[in-house]
Parts: sequence; structure tokens; C-alpha cells
Amino acid sequence: MATFQYKNGIGKTAAYQVSGRPYILRGSTTGGGAVDKVSFDTVTRFIQISASAPIDVGFSELGVTTSNNYFVQGRGLSDIYEWRVSSLFLTTAGAAANYEIRAGATSISNTDLPESWSGSVGVG
Repeated sequence: MATFQYKNGIGKTAAYQVSGRPYILRGSTTGGGAVDKVSFDTVTRFIQISASAPIDVGFSELGVTTSNNYFVQGRGLSDIYEWRVSSLFLTTAGAAANYEIRAGATSISNTDLPESWSGSVGVG
């Protein structure tokens, strides 16, 4: 007899309705236009970014390098963004900048959203 095993996934509402597991990551960008990838262990429920200087933030390397599908996080603390991502891509044109990323982690494996977003069609 077959046994059904429930697995959380991208389309499972309950995974986003519960509080996210706290996830805090601190680091520095490389600077000089180099792209730094920040990966999460699981898909996020929300993110919040703090930066010591303006940082370009996108959801793919293409988004921050060629397609202009990114936003600029200025110095200070961002709003809380309700985004499900498995990674972020950060870059600064000049000197390196320190950052802190606060996220609510879901129970959804990051392998369910392996490339985060493509960097095309307005998603960076």
C-alpha cells in the first residue's frame, strides 16, 4: 500500500501563514561592481535589508548587471518586503558596503526555488 507524505512547497499557503523562522545574515559587498550572491537555506517569507551605503539589490545576477531589474537600498533600514526568494544578488559600483539581511525563513527547501527569479520580464 502506498503512503502519502505531505511536503511543503512553493504553492502551499500554510507555509507562508505561519511566522517565519528568524534568519539574520551580515556581510560586506565586494565593491567595484562585483556581484555578490546571498543564498538562503530555505525560501523566505519576508526580507528586510540594512546597508551602510547604497547597494543595488536584485533577484538574479542578470537583474543587477544588465537588465536594470533591481532596486537601490539606500543607507539605513528598508521596509519589510513580503517576498519569497531563495537568494539575493548585491552589488555596489564604488567601495564595499556592509549589509544586514533579516528574513523570515519558511519550511520550504531552497531547492523548490533553485534560481530564485530569472532577471527577465521585469523580475530582477
